[in-house]
Amino acid sequence: MTIRSTLSALAARFFTRSFDAAAGGRRWEGAKTMTSVNALLGSLPTVRARVAHAVRNQPWLQKGVAVMATNLTGTGIRAQAKHPDETVRKLLNARFERFADSVDVAGRTDFWGMQGIVARCLVQDGEAFIRVQLAPGPTLTLQMIHPDQVDAALNRDLDGGRRIRGGIELDADGRPLAYHVLAGRPGDPMTTRYDIVRIPAEEMLHVFRVEEPGQIRGVPWLASVLLKARDYDEYEDAQLMRQKCSAMIMGVVVDPLGNSGRFSGTKSGNVLESGLEPGTLKVLPPGFDVKFLEPAAVGDNSDFMRTQLRAIAAGIGCTYEQLTGDLSNVNYSSLRGGTLEFRSGIDAVRWGTLVPQFLSPIWRAFIRRCVLDGTIAAAEYQRDPDSFTAVSWHPPAWPWVSPSDDIAAEQAAVDAGFKSRSAVINERGEDPEMVDRDRAADLQRAERLGLTTPSQGVPANG
Repeated sequence: MTIRSTLSALAARFFTRSFDAAAGGRRWEGAKTMTSVNALLGSLPTVRARVAHAVRNQPWLQKGVAVMATNLTGTGIRAQAKHPDETVRKLLNARFERFADSVDVAGRTDFWGMQGIVARCLVQDGEAFIRVQLAPGPTLTLQMIHPDQVDAALNRDLDGGRRIRGGIELDADGRPLAYHVLAGRPGDPMTTRYDIVRIPAEEMLHVFRVEEPGQIRGVPWLASVLLKARDYDEYEDAQLMRQKCSAMIMGVVVDPLGNSGRFSGTKSGNVLESGLEPGTLKVLPPGFDVKFLEPAAVGDNSDFMRTQLRAIAAGIGCTYEQLTGDLSNVNYSSLRGGTLEFRSGIDAVRWGTLVPQFLSPIWRAFIRRCVLDGTIAAAEYQRDPDSFTAVSWHPPAWPWVSPSDDIAAEQAAVDAGFKSRSAVINERGEDPEMVDRDRAADLQRAERLGLTTPSQGVPANG
């Protein structure tokens, strides 16, 4: 054995032993491991079905999903065109608003409502599929497709290095080429067709939180807390049953003669079951005695239950207070700190998942439709396509945690030149140009009516 191989063997032995997490022994008996999420695609339908049942039957999970979905999109993340020409910007923004009103192919909601559905699917199912239908004519519609219709168990090797994994057709580099979609959702009693439709990738948006390299399907966000939530639900039921049982037997009558004396009731074998009613007086025969039972103390389990709910909230991504509405143990500082941390997580999903995978592709499809129907001149678009596809997205403003402090901080940042008015207005989910036009209209109306306002004379620092 060479010196190099000897040193390598010693090094491997030393470093292997230095990782307790890779060691064996009694303490690691029964420990489970997990490889790539892609290796577990076949179990996704089971996880989704269990999550769906739990969300519809457990109020805590229902609230958790609602909290996450509501905060991700709120009343809708608004688009603002960034074309350098103000006239073009106004045209595109107005046209997009009209498009947003009739975007749902089923006709049940608008683009803002569809954002909420996508957010809820993202949390509960781990992913959302939206088909972008560029049908002939001036219309552009979106169709929601349930994740169950993209069969996670469909795996097949094709020619040219192509393969199907989890219902998604990929090229040799792992880029989606098409989605193999069932015409109807499995388990739906209204479904009559189960044939598979191949939808090209350019017509499908697949929205999911990518958690590891090469991941091709999304995982329900509740997967890590599902078992704990189930145990919590059963524990709560067991505690309730224990309370009921401990209150069922009030007392016993000691009958030395064994003939029940003059007590009335229902006799079962040698046992007489006799109840008490309000205002009842009973005379005991000679020798009889009554012993009242003290129900067993169940104990105060509130701390344990709060701990379990905190774990569930952490797994979902919200705070304990948001999940339960319990504000009994918080102060201003702790509430503000938890809220800011939660908002950072929401922003990470908005800008890392919703915008690049859902919102911006919709805008690009909208611009293509505008070129096809003549709203945008084809020659102008070809000369500078980026100016038309450039867009900024603005979620609804977060509610102020402390309005006076937060507004003062924003004003100080603008006055110091660290921030622009436009940035502040954008963060509030509004269009700076629209705000300035409204302000100008207010000032003109006030001047015409001879009114004075505190804001008169304040320059716009946009």
